[in-house]
Amino acid sequence: MSGLLGDTAAFVGDNVGLLVQRILEHVQLSVISLVIAMLVALPVALVMDRPWMLGVGAPTWGALLGLSLLSTALGVSTKAGVTA
Repeated sequence: MSGLLGDTAAFVGDNVGLLVQRILEHVQLSVISLVIAMLVALPVALVMDRPWMLGVGAPTWGALLGLSLLSTALGVSTKAGVTA
């Protein structure tokens, strides 16, 4: 009986996957995959790293802000066709 249940679950899963691939674009599938991976990895990372225990100061936040602004500016400029 368990073999039949497993086969049915695999069949349904495969057909749902094919249906989702036909409806969604490849970029959307990539984004969904990354978001699900992030949701799975985030609790593990929070438990293992305990970021609230770190002493993060202004230089760290400034470096993070600078990297994010630079990455965003480069992404927008290459999407608009502007090269540096």
